Amino acid sequence: MGQVKSKDHSEWRDGFLFVGNHLALDFLNTRPAPNGEPTELLPDIAALLRWFQAAELLSAREAANLQQKWGNSSQAQRAPEAIRGLREKLRKEVLAWGSNLACLKTCLRRWHIARRCCSPILTTGASASVASASCISMTPAKRGPGTGAACNCAGTA
Repeated sequence: MGQVKSKDHSEWRDGFLFVGNHLALDFLNTRPAPNGEPTELLPDIAALLRWFQAAELLSAREAANLQQKWGNSSQAQRAPEAIRGLREKLRKEVLAWGSNLACLKTCLRRWHIARRCCSPILTTGASASVASASCISMTPAKRGPGTGAACNCAGTA
């Protein structure tokens, strides 16, 4: 097994904000709006490579190699726009998902209760089934992969 790296837990790294406690949320923070006006932190390929490095997805050497070998290509010029498009799609999904947060919290509580009450073998082998069964509050018409969910939890509306 490899060693676990100790991460710098400061909020700002190389001009990027890391406070989301999850890389996907930190990625959303590459377009912060501290005063209500969004600020784009990924305007070009150099900034994108810096963010990958600050997020510890690339080493300084890897980022420099990519910049040198790929930085002036037409693909590299289009990459930031594609990444920003992905980020904004992710933002929409997170915001939609966040509107069902109360339901999610109820579902997670039910899942944890079911895990404590059931055999670890059953919950490990059937985690998807137990999680699905413990969250009966989702609108049946919207269940399924990639379909999202509507909240019908009592007391969450």
